[in-house]
Amino acid sequence: MKKIILLLLTGIALSLLVSAQTTIVLQPDAIQGKDAYLRSLSPNDNFGAHPDLAAHAWTFDGNEVIARGIIDFDLSGIPGGATINAARLSLYSYNSPANGAHSTLSGSNESTISRVTSAWDENTVTWNNQPSTTAQNQVFLPASTNSIQDYPNIDVTGMVQDMIDDPGNSHGFLFKLVTEQYYRRIIFASSDNADPALHPKLEVTYTKPVSSDSCFTLRPAGDSGKDAYLRSLSPNDNFGTHPDFSAHAWTFDGNEVIARGIIDFDLSGIPAGATINAARLSLYSYNSPAQFGAHSTLSGSNESTISRVTSSWDENTVTWNNQPSTTTQNQVLLPASTNPIQDYPNIDVTDLVQDMIDDPGNSHGFLFKLVTEQYYRRMLFASSDNADPALHPKLEICYAMATPVSESIDHTIEFNLFPVPASDAVTIDLKNIYQESVSIGIFNSMGQLVEHQIDIQPVTTIDVSRYAKGLYFVRAYSGELVSTKKLIIE
Repeated sequence: MKKIILLLLTGIALSLLVSAQTTIVLQPDAIQGKDAYLRSLSPNDNFGAHPDLAAHAWTFDGNEVIARGIIDFDLSGIPGGATINAARLSLYSYNSPANGAHSTLSGSNESTISRVTSAWDENTVTWNNQPSTTAQNQVFLPASTNSIQDYPNIDVTGMVQDMIDDPGNSHGFLFKLVTEQYYRRIIFASSDNADPALHPKLEVTYTKPVSSDSCFTLRPAGDSGKDAYLRSLSPNDNFGTHPDFSAHAWTFDGNEVIARGIIDFDLSGIPAGATINAARLSLYSYNSPAQFGAHSTLSGSNESTISRVTSSWDENTVTWNNQPSTTTQNQVLLPASTNPIQDYPNIDVTDLVQDMIDDPGNSHGFLFKLVTEQYYRRMLFASSDNADPALHPKLEICYAMATPVSESIDHTIEFNLFPVPASDAVTIDLKNIYQESVSIGIFNSMGQLVEHQIDIQPVTTIDVSRYAKGLYFVRAYSGELVSTKKLIIE
């Protein structure tokens, strides 16, 4: 029987993987591309339209200058949960009028390409405000052997997989020298280069299982949206059609005014019992005429929270004084803005949305507020009532229904799984055992069997440090009985 069950589970896993691969090629031009040249000698200057994607350490008029390159490709066409089978980045060199070509004059120009983990704007990014990066799955480019030398098909599969798995913390690639000591340089063309054949190119091949998540996007406008602006200075007034989705603390005519935003998306299309594999909220900023500005950190950090609303409210009657209750369970922290106009795309609200599906009677949207409601500080986005539809809040959700399991009239396999989330190890504790033996299979979100153990002990600890971060399912079975629990590895 054990062999039959194992073959059955393996067959399920294999059937989930039967799908064709898809390949996309991204080679954007100056209009569609997003890259910039970062220069230490001009640390507050923006070079978002520079023709070079360079990493160098040199001197200029006797002053040392270090340069780095930053680039982001639009991966929105790759569905969430996709497996990246291959991702190849191609960079093309040339003799730059501004900077010359590759050079190893003082030593190796070996470089790294790393994943960018915070948001940046092509038109405002500078050396001084360059975003954060991570060394996870970073790629090393070997030193050049010629002054003009292309680097085609650089393997960035691991990094692109990380970008798909964690879009909220993925904003392209940063390119820099391993040793930033003059004189050494590695230089390629950017998407702003006059020669389109030299533009950076990213080729990605991915697989989406046939039994992929059901995914949809919610982006209501006007009357179809449900959001409101809550204002302490007018505590009994309703602002259900306000163009802003704002969290701020300010003054008006010498009086302090605190504002919060509230929004609810229609999740009725998601069936009860669904597992939310990904939920991303995107908020778009602008310069609001109503608030005389945009994001502000004038008196301190404008970091904010997004929390689940736990009592009902009406868009046409909600006010500051009757605003609904909320819970801090799985609330999300938005980091302080670094620019007055700064979008916050792909905010990870997966756990919040899962809570909403699991407890719909106590789930009525999101409340948006400052962590420190002390003037003068503001975080401001457009609401669904904004005149510009491109700025309306957007919620993208992918969900899956649990695989049916065999029913038992008398008994089921009960087990505890902890800790969840896990990072290094997870323990399975069998609460009661009516069977002679219990085996387990661990599956990733695509249905692939990644771990199998037969006849486990009543308390079994499994090393999961080697697993990629993400959603998994632990399935315990004995005879015809099967039980499944969700496991998150972070």
